[in-house]
Amino acid sequence: MFVPQRVRDLSAGGSLIPYFNLSSEIFTTKDLAAGDNWSALSSVMIAGESGVKEIILACEEATDNQIDERIRNIYTALPSHLQQSIYDLARVMAGNASSDYERALNVSQYLATNFRYPLDASSIPEGHDFVTYFLLVSKEGYCTYFASSLTVLLRMLGIPARYVEGYRAIPDETGVATVTGHEAHAWCEAY
Repeated sequence: MFVPQRVRDLSAGGSLIPYFNLSSEIFTTKDLAAGDNWSALSSVMIAGESGVKEIILACEEATDNQIDERIRNIYTALPSHLQQSIYDLARVMAGNASSDYERALNVSQYLATNFRYPLDASSIPEGHDFVTYFLLVSKEGYCTYFASSLTVLLRMLGIPARYVEGYRAIPDETGVATVTGHEAHAWCEAY
């Protein structure tokens, strides 16, 4: 079941019986079918929004919030074929930021400002690295291009990050978001 992070309440309709796995993902005891529905209440925090920076920086200072070395190794791992020019670009994008949060925000904003987001972007030519081609050649793509590149760039800066696919839920004026396949999306999550 696709739900936002930090679920505060979950109501499953019909015969859906939700359960959590060890990664805190939510599943049901049967396969989902057309017409199945559920509601989730959650808090949404988006990088760059008021108050988020303060929360993250306060958490970085907490002595009990040190990143487990195993997590750091998994989420900063990169393939060996990536060019030095991509590492150099990551540092340029990060600028003179003084925290991982600010570095991640700078890289994200650099991509948003300097790269195009057409939904009909050309495919990456066969034999070319997906991220390298996007960052150095085409400089245009949709969510998977941006999310993949941001994940690689943050990992190059030593910031644990992962690529995620799911759905983008945009609540209406009442706070309700109806999510269908048209809201499929990809993004990067940084630790």
